Amino acid sequence: MDLRFETILVNLIKEAGRVTGALVKDLVKDEYYQIKAKKGVILTTGGYSANVELLKEWNPLSLKKNVYNDSPRSNGAGITSALNVGAIRDEEPAETIFDRGLVPVGKKTEDMYYQTATYDHWLWIGSYPFLKVNLLGERFANESVPYQFIVNAAAKEPGYLYAMIWDDDYAETLEKVHMPGCARYGFPGYMKDKEAFIADTEQHVKDGLVVKADSLEELAKKLNLPADKLEGAVANNNQAVIDHQELLISNK
Repeated sequence: MDLRFETILVNLIKEAGRVTGALVKDLVKDEYYQIKAKKGVILTTGGYSANVELLKEWNPLSLKKNVYNDSPRSNGAGITSALNVGAIRDEEPAETIFDRGLVPVGKKTEDMYYQTATYDHWLWIGSYPFLKVNLLGERFANESVPYQFIVNAAAKEPGYLYAMIWDDDYAETLEKVHMPGCARYGFPGYMKDKEAFIADTEQHVKDGLVVKADSLEELAKKLNLPADKLEGAVANNNQAVIDHQELLISNK
């Protein structure tokens, strides 16, 4: 197998009605050359999340509800090359969205689309089922669902945003919560233990993207949320936990 790294697709080559190869560019040598297929061409390509112009044209809503892109090489070149040789694009866009992007308080989602390859300003505990409230201070969804469910729910809320509320002893809870995939406790290379989660969170505190407070009233003020609504959401959440624990005890 001939694998060529640091080589990007420029265009597909079409001859006599068939795709017979590709024009590529060697990024190291800064040279263009053609690759001829012996039998056929299989195109496997990323999306266009790093191409803001294509997002504006094909999926403008994504720029309103998303604030980060972690795929800097997803520039749409594979898709546009296929369209140039006669492919048909699905008009309904499909997205993979995570629930970890941090937005400064007061910032609108349509005013930011940060390109990153190193997960800058991603709160790793963002996928955990801590209390989530919309910008009205109201709980709006079940937090114990796959992250694509919660981001879909958030996309229906004011400003496409929500705030997540957790206690100072949150790290003691993380290992007890079952989380799949890259969100899980002990994920290799990222959140391998409790200390890694704490270090990640505290860095965001230093950056001003996560705020701390000694009371819910103070926290609501820092987050620009209605204090009475936030206090009510927390009280309801706490009571639900108590009711659930009592139910488990009574069923033993």
